[in-house]
Amino acid sequence: AVSAQLVNYWRQVYNYQDNREVVIPCTLNKAFENTELTEKNIATIRQKLSFDATDIVFIYAGSVAGWQSFSLLYEFIKPILQKNEKTKLLFLSDRDDNIQNLMKEFPSQVSRRKVAPHEVPEYLMAGDYGILIREQSITNKVASPVKFAEYLACGLKVIISEHLGDYSSFISRNGCGYIYSQFPGPSPVTLTEKQKNRILALKSFTKNNLVSEYKKLLASVVT
Repeated sequence: AVSAQLVNYWRQVYNYQDNREVVIPCTLNKAFENTELTEKNIATIRQKLSFDATDIVFIYAGSVAGWQSFSLLYEFIKPILQKNEKTKLLFLSDRDDNIQNLMKEFPSQVSRRKVAPHEVPEYLMAGDYGILIREQSITNKVASPVKFAEYLACGLKVIISEHLGDYSSFISRNGCGYIYSQFPGPSPVTLTEKQKNRILALKSFTKNNLVSEYKKLLASVVT
């Protein structure tokens, strides 16, 4: 399973009663493992994106299709952008009408870039917060979005929905972000905090650190 919540779903819906499951979340690829999270690299990409040292940058990476709950993202970010012009929002996404409308509403604060997959880690480093807000559905309650690990690996604090796979509780345990309904307001994320988030991501979401789980799975298949 990709999450303990998925195992719980099996128990509730399919009467799964064994304890033979292996939980392996979505893991980071090498581009994120090899990222160098340094003050110099952060400053370089922020300058490239025209963010200054006092900007507080939120990033949303990926699709903004309907199932990704753009309306919830909008309700969260609009009052933040309205309150402080130093808050910025960067989409790493394809062109979309919802994004374009938000850019028109906040032309000096909202921007969009389409970048190649290998460039994503570099651009994520420009941010302070990564947005992972989704509607409450069965799919999302048992999911393991790789974007969570990618945000953390680039130092971002994650703004997340309640009951999103195992990650809402992961944030509460590790202090690496906020449930979006409990977000206290934007403040800069320090380099020390970013490096701590990266270490946590590498410990939790790399294949090398999940070898025992893979071995357990393969042994089960063989026997």
